[in-house]
Amino acid sequence: MVNLKLIANKLETMDAAWAAHGPDGVFAGLSLEQFRAATKPSRDERATIESLDRLRSGAFARRTMADIETQKTILQVVNSVRGNPEFGEDSDLYRSMGYVTKEERKSGLTRKRKTALSD
Repeated sequence: MVNLKLIANKLETMDAAWAAHGPDGVFAGLSLEQFRAATKPSRDERATIESLDRLRSGAFARRTMADIETQKTILQVVNSVRGNPEFGEDSDLYRSMGYVTKEERKSGLTRKRKTALSD
C-alpha cells in the first residue's frame, strides 16, 4: 500500500535537502533538475487535486446557500397549495408533494401525557 502523504512529505524534504546541501550532486544518475522533472507529474497532480478540493469546497458552500433559498421557495409553494381553494390541504397534489393531508391526520390516535410522580 502506498502512503500518499508520506510520499509527498518525502518528496518535498528530499528536494529541499538536495537543493540546500548538494545542488550540484548527481544521485541515481539524476541531477536535481532531472529529479524535479521526473517527479513533476506527481507534483502537478497534487496541485490539481488541491485546486479541485478548493473548488469543491466552494461548490458545497454555494449549494448550501442555494438550498436555503430553495427551501424558502418550496415552503412558499406548499403554503400556496394549502391555501388554494381548488387544491388545499386535502388535495392529491398536496399529498403527492409528500405531505400528510388534513384528513389523514384525523386518525383519532391520541397519546397520553406523561405526568410527574408525586412523592
